[in-house]
Amino acid sequence: MIVKFLQSKKSKGAGAVDYVLSKKKHIGFKPKILKGNEKITRAIIKNNPFKQKATFGVLSFEEKNIDEDIKYKIMSDFEKVLLPNMGNENYNILWAEHRDKGRLELNFIIPKIELSSQKSLNPFWDKFDRTRINQWREIQNLKYGFTSPLAIESLHTLTKSKTPIINDMAEKLDATIIRNIAELKNQAEIIKFINKIENVRAVKPKAKNENYINVYFGDNKRAVKFKGGVYENSYTNGDVEQVFTKRRNQIATKKEENRENKIEKLQKKLDISITKKILVLNNLFFSNDTDVANLNEKQYNTDNNSISELLIIAKKNRADKIESEQRAEIIKAEKNRMERRARELRESAKAKNTQLAKEAKKRREFEEEVQKKNDKIRAEARKIRLVDQLKKREIKNAHRRIRKQIQRDATEHQARLRADIAATAERVRADATTATATTRTRFTKVRNGIKKYVSEFGKAINSITNTIKSLTRLKQQKLEQEQEQEQERHYYPTM
Repeated sequence: MIVKFLQSKKSKGAGAVDYVLSKKKHIGFKPKILKGNEKITRAIIKNNPFKQKATFGVLSFEEKNIDEDIKYKIMSDFEKVLLPNMGNENYNILWAEHRDKGRLELNFIIPKIELSSQKSLNPFWDKFDRTRINQWREIQNLKYGFTSPLAIESLHTLTKSKTPIINDMAEKLDATIIRNIAELKNQAEIIKFINKIENVRAVKPKAKNENYINVYFGDNKRAVKFKGGVYENSYTNGDVEQVFTKRRNQIATKKEENRENKIEKLQKKLDISITKKILVLNNLFFSNDTDVANLNEKQYNTDNNSISELLIIAKKNRADKIESEQRAEIIKAEKNRMERRARELRESAKAKNTQLAKEAKKRREFEEEVQKKNDKIRAEARKIRLVDQLKKREIKNAHRRIRKQIQRDATEHQARLRADIAATAERVRADATTATATTRTRFTKVRNGIKKYVSEFGKAINSITNTIKSLTRLKQQKLEQEQEQEQERHYYPTM
């Protein structure tokens, strides 16, 4: 069993009630209210005037279920340890059972208000209450035989890093080593196996007790320790189950031997822690007239010597205060001084808690931002892969469509060319026939015209020839007459 105190961000406390009793978020097993009233708890949280509304936590078991009587006994004991010396009139609590994860979970919600005084109540302050709660947890684990986180961690652990990514990488590496453990016979082979992985480096510790391996991821200077089990120097045979079984048997034997002694020691420490818590709660919520010893004995009938002794001392101091006025004044002044100091410490603690809360918020925001970036990168990578696949598929389909289109276009083009050629040839033949007939007609007309022209021209030539011949004869006759006249003048000169 482990005890966890969780944060309720949604609706400032009401979200814790919604989550615990949600049927949608707990499929397979309906959440069951074991103690308390949902409506009353919601009303107190809603009307709580303080900023912090409620404390939300869980008792988580590895077991699937436990006996009902033990279950209610554990719940009652937990309330007495968490808020000792307080009863139902001082605080409200709601218990709900979950078993949807295959194991038992006892969830509790406590409004952060003391009901009788209406003052702010913080049931759990980690620095002050963690040790007491852990002591009670180990007593219950030893008493009822529940699985203890300390026993689990002693078998096989990985130290936690501040960076969630490093923790995820370490867990994945651990799972990879366990899957391949049959091939890794000793610690040296495990170190060689790790060093073959990119951006991961394993170093063997220098200490004599070499029951762990230092593993560095990337440029991170802080190592993650892989401790126990197969990472021990004594691991040599490659049988991880044998190593774990041997280790479990050793722990079980040692636990059984020391069980009673350990419960007794833890109980003494727990008694002292409870007493301190009682005194703190009485100082905060109960008046000075209330007898601390009587108040404790009325509510809890306990015979623990450590509690009785401390309460007797407190009672004696109160009696001395009543008897001596001078001492009362001194105590009052000291009390005022202590109250001032307490206020200063509370303010300092509040400021420090505020600073720590801011740092934790920044760290959570940074981790969430890193996680969102990683998710975005993975989503983009998946998107790119899908786009590449779609593009390749589209390119193949486009090539196939282009080839088919080219073939269809070529076939259609060839058919159109053949049809065009045939039509052109037919038009050429028709045009040639028409042109030939037209040319013959025109040639006949031209030839007839030429013949007519030649005939007329011949007639004109003949007419001209005849005229020239006539003129030539006339000229010849005139020349002959002139010659005759010249001869007559030559032979018959003038008288």
